[in-house]
Order: sequence, then C-alpha cells, then structure tokens
Amino acid sequence: SSNFQYRITEVSEEEKNSSLTNEVYDIFFQFEDEEIRRSFSRTEPIGGIKQLYTDFMRRFNAPELNSRNTKVNLVIKISVDSKGNLTDFIILNDADFTNADFKKEIFRVLKLLPKFNPAILNGVEVDSEYLFPLVINISIM
Repeated sequence: SSNFQYRITEVSEEEKNSSLTNEVYDIFFQFEDEEIRRSFSRTEPIGGIKQLYTDFMRRFNAPELNSRNTKVNLVIKISVDSKGNLTDFIILNDADFTNADFKKEIFRVLKLLPKFNPAILNGVEVDSEYLFPLVINISIM
C-alpha cells in the first residue's frame, strides 16, 4: 500500500471567480425583485464557512486513487430545509469527476455535517440551497 496524503483547501479567490462558480451563484441567488432581495438572508453554516471546511476535513477519509496527483475541484449544492437540516446534496460539476468511491465518501461526510442557519425571507425561515465549493488536492507519496 502506498503512502497516501490528501489536503482539502478553501476555494481560492481565483476559483471563486471562475465562470462555473459565478454561473452557479447567478442561477441560485439572483432575485429579479429588489424587495425580495432586500428581505432575504441566505442559509449559512453555523460557525461560518471556515467551520464548514474544518468539519468536512475532520471527517473526510480519501479513498485510494490510481493517479499519483489529483486535484478535485467540485461545487456541491446542499439543500437546506427551513429548520436548517441538510436534506440533499448534488455535485453540480459531476462530469468533471467520476470516481465512485470518492463520491461515496464525499456524500458520507456531507450527511454528517451539522445543521445550518436556515435562510430567511420576510422574517420567515424557508427552504433554500447553499453552494459549497470544494477543492481536494491528493498526492500519493
């Protein structure tokens, strides 16, 4: 068995500004109506994005891969209900990464993440979606 290392990193500014991320954010967070935009607050991880990455990293066990060095760059849509429960996960750029064991592990960890603060629209907690950009660098030593 080879010596296996992986590192999960926060998405860089460059990656945040990539066309995929922008396109995805545009789809989910554009409200035509200015009034709706003003009265809406997005769902977010309790403790913030840094805590979400920490929680994910602590639980993630990368499966063995054949390639020596791999960079996995994913955007995951997390459905969050009005109580803050994470109810569904979809890898939006699924075609970019096809390793089934790796996906299984990502979904296993996502299901273990703590609740989020729900989105609020006009003072009412509502179902919503959260985009989780994830970059995993893997190297086999």
